[in-house]
Amino acid sequence: MASLDDSIAATDSFASAEVDDERILLDPETGTYYGLNPVGDHVLRMVEDADTERVSIRSVVDALHDTFPDEDYDRLSEDVLTFVDEMEDFDLLLVHDGPSRPNTA
Repeated sequence: MASLDDSIAATDSFASAEVDDERILLDPETGTYYGLNPVGDHVLRMVEDADTERVSIRSVVDALHDTFPDEDYDRLSEDVLTFVDEMEDFDLLLVHDGPSRPNTA
């Protein structure tokens, strides 16, 4: 299970599309698709748009809390960690122990 001290990176094993205000991910190998709620979409976009290879999960939660300040921080943390674990199970995100590192490639 991921923790706030871990970092995440996107895989290149999915395609995505916008459908009726929802982002849909498709795993072309299995034909399975996943619909993302706004929080999941926000998390994935942060990872995809990051200037680093990995993004710290804590920074994702912090950014979400800045965007949705009325939401309880602990609840956002739980939601993000659940999302990350699910996306890792589907090979759509990679979880790395420890904080993010600058992209050196």
